[in-house]
Amino acid sequence: MQKMTGREWFDSSASALTALLPATRNQLDAPGLGEWDVRSLLGHTCRAFTTVERYLSAGAESPTRQPDVDSPADYYRGASAMLADAHQVELRGKDAGRELGDDPAAAAEAIAQRVCDLVARTPAHAIVLTPVGAMRLDDYLPSRAFELTVHGLDLALATGQPIPERLQQNIGNAITLCSQIATAKQAVQLLRGITGRDRLPPRLHRHLKQRGLGECEHFFGRAAEPVAPQSLWRLGACGAQGDRRGPASPRGGAA
Repeated sequence: MQKMTGREWFDSSASALTALLPATRNQLDAPGLGEWDVRSLLGHTCRAFTTVERYLSAGAESPTRQPDVDSPADYYRGASAMLADAHQVELRGKDAGRELGDDPAAAAEAIAQRVCDLVARTPAHAIVLTPVGAMRLDDYLPSRAFELTVHGLDLALATGQPIPERLQQNIGNAITLCSQIATAKQAVQLLRGITGRDRLPPRLHRHLKQRGLGECEHFFGRAAEPVAPQSLWRLGACGAQGDRRGPASPRGGAA
């Protein structure tokens, strides 16, 4: 796994995502993730950028100057306690996709550039005011990098594109964050699953097969099923379910 700061991970994942955008133009109505088409998946993915803008703005207007949440793992634990209804998340993604307009790829690229520029000129200690609590920007950014990594993989698989090298390099960071979010039981299941000692839990196993990730099993051993970066969070913490159309139903909370 490549060692990098949260900012570096964020920038790298943003760059990988923008590399995927041109090929989405002719596939906007294709299945993306669950009930989302590619347009909606892209709209939801852009929230990893726009939340940075909104929460920095809210932090600047707030008298809060000390963080309540100290790490991305704590952020996700807090978010898991206030998950939005899956149907509302689905609708929010569709709305976000429509808001990208007539050329979603160009709109997404502009959003990514704007927010990356904002992050570059904002100090690490700047306060972001999230639904979970106040955080330092550099403690919040790994959660956005995680979302970009997860949904970058979703987008690549949905549009039949090779996974960009930068995205490949970031998967280890996402799995590390998954392990930090995990309960003790989930961590044992994760480690034994990816090393081929045990099969992963049925829902996670089924979810991964639906994502077409079985070809990676040679990396971990023939008895293993590969672990998608978001699987522990989405399935272990949130209990996402697969559906008949796409790889899995979108599910999330404050992300």
